[in-house]
Amino acid sequence: MAARLRPLLTAVVALTGTALLGGCQKPTPLVTVVAAGRTFHVEASGWCVDGTCTQFGREVPVVTVHGNDVVGVDVDRSVARGTWAVSLESGNQSGIFATGKDSHYATFLAPDPRQVGTSDLLMRVSVQKSETGRDKDRVGQWFFRLKLT
Repeated sequence: MAARLRPLLTAVVALTGTALLGGCQKPTPLVTVVAAGRTFHVEASGWCVDGTCTQFGREVPVVTVHGNDVVGVDVDRSVARGTWAVSLESGNQSGIFATGKDSHYATFLAPDPRQVGTSDLLMRVSVQKSETGRDKDRVGQWFFRLKLT
């Protein structure tokens, strides 16, 4: 009887191991925002590798800053190998505030809420296709809410 169970148990263990390994997924690269003495880390809300895209329901952190405060954006080194940009959006208006290519860190000044007509902006960090190495077919987006005071 034990001899008949051994192949069955071996098959169950092999299938379980395969299912567990197949379920493992490498985390998406992080983007870190530093502002007003606080640090915020976020994984990608959308991430594409070799044309296969995945959307994630990530919580969007609120970054509260004063107008003209320095906001720092640090992207994962794999993202830094491509062209990436930080845009601020409100309604149908948007603008690019920082860009990076082959650099992982950029800063910009938070806009004055009186000049932009709002105190609530969506901050989008996006990476276009990287141009070198194994990351040439990766695209992603990270979101933060910029609260201007």
